[in-house]
Amino acid sequence: MTQSRLLFEDLGEGVCQLTLSNLRQRNALTASLLEELIKVFSGFKEVRAWLLRGEGRQSFSAGYNIESLKYYEVQERLPDELVDEALCAIEAHPAPSIALIHGFAYGAGLELATACDFRIADISGIFCMPPTRLGLVYPIWGIRRMADLVGLGRARWMFLTGEKVLAPQALEWGLLNGLSETPEGAEAQAKGVCRQLAVGAPLAISGMRENMRVYSTGQQTDAARLKQLREGRRLAYNSQDTKEGRAAFLEKRPPQFKGC
Repeated sequence: MTQSRLLFEDLGEGVCQLTLSNLRQRNALTASLLEELIKVFSGFKEVRAWLLRGEGRQSFSAGYNIESLKYYEVQERLPDELVDEALCAIEAHPAPSIALIHGFAYGAGLELATACDFRIADISGIFCMPPTRLGLVYPIWGIRRMADLVGLGRARWMFLTGEKVLAPQALEWGLLNGLSETPEGAEAQAKGVCRQLAVGAPLAISGMRENMRVYSTGQQTDAARLKQLREGRRLAYNSQDTKEGRAAFLEKRPPQFKGC
């Protein structure tokens, strides 16, 4: 039986690291691992930034566990629906997330990385969307996540050809936000971004992320949703963090935000 689990580590300063641990299957996503992701991102609201990585340096994640696929009845939940539930939990969490990528990021593993706010890799990064090589049809939300980053034309190329994209090209396409020649360099860069995000105003960061998420999913024309977003902006205008930000700017000192 596959022993997959999610490892949690507090890196301090509001930063937490989550490690996909399933080395036998190159950190493939299993139902139990996805359920752990949902549980973690549905709680731990005090976290200021997440660092998400795969165990070891050979693979971020090789995708959904192919060994567990079977015949699905009409009423059964499909595996990609569980994947999306986990990724939506990551996107809906107030704190931003950074994917640290070593080696393979395939299929649902790559989609997991695209659900994070930023992606940083070392030169070993290899990216692939192989549904047509497996006889599968990828869901529209997974296509959207990729197309939002690289454009529909490049997403079409990746999904239909199944060709591998190497790290330098992924950086050029906008799939990556940062690239290092070494695993150590990528890790230092990713942790540096996490700490930079963790000192930002939590209400501002969560509000900006929510606005971007609504824009990305095309919900911005919904009147009720716009009203909710406006209320979030109003609360930010009136927050103690905004007062602190103004005071710090005028006093020429770093602000100390508390998320209220």
